[in-house]
Amino acid sequence: MQKPILGVLLLSLLAGCSMSQRLPAASLPPEARSHTFNATGTTVYNATLAYLVRAGYQIDVSDKESGVISTGYKEFVNDSRIDWDDRQRLTALIVEEGRTKTRVTLTLTVEILYDDVWKARNLEKTKITALYKMHLQGIAQQAKNE
Repeated sequence: MQKPILGVLLLSLLAGCSMSQRLPAASLPPEARSHTFNATGTTVYNATLAYLVRAGYQIDVSDKESGVISTGYKEFVNDSRIDWDDRQRLTALIVEEGRTKTRVTLTLTVEILYDDVWKARNLEKTKITALYKMHLQGIAQQAKNE
């Protein structure tokens, strides 16, 4: 009688783990972290840079020729948009795919403060997806204003 009960408990535990699997923010495939704009590379680069500055990120690298923009970490403490305290940094790669098509691919790094040390934070896939969507929508809105 104990074996079936243990088997059911083990299956329940494994099912629960797979439903709430936590992943590094950068683990999503590039197509889930990207958006292609109907705009020139210059317009999209400027929109991405303006969005990141407006969102409060400090720009560490801005290289228009290579299409790379990297930020420093921004702390999110008691931020109502997210339900945890952490810090995040973004790297954007802007690539022209024609005269009027440009793709932005984001890479997000999330860390949490644990015992006074910042450590990598893994999140549920839905939360990671929501963060990328928020940033890509912000860039899209900024591109409309460019």
